[in-house]
Amino acid sequence: MNGQKVLSLYAAEYLFNQVKPSELYDRVYLYTKRSTNIGKIGIKMGLNKLLHWTPNNESQIIEAEKDGHSLQGLGEENVTGRALQALVGAIYHDQGAYAAKQFVHKYILSASIDLS
Repeated sequence: MNGQKVLSLYAAEYLFNQVKPSELYDRVYLYTKRSTNIGKIGIKMGLNKLLHWTPNNESQIIEAEKDGHSLQGLGEENVTGRALQALVGAIYHDQGAYAAKQFVHKYILSASIDLS
């Protein structure tokens, strides 16, 4: 199971009794699909300092387009968010469901996120 799915599972479980059923999908989405929200949490944790990543610059994007490829410029929040999702998946695979759930609750679901 990948980190995004693990995060979705525990976010839905956590939010199930806290929000109206009509709001559940949207709230889970904020924790799982919007990687800038997860990225902000990862940055607060210091995860971005562990990543060796250089953003694509405009000339690299233009060069890729000339070669018929699409290259997105991903920001630090997006990359850190994806790394945090991967970390959740790694914890799940290595330490099991209970450890992943504890991590998600302690570091992700307890953090404040942008609800807009």
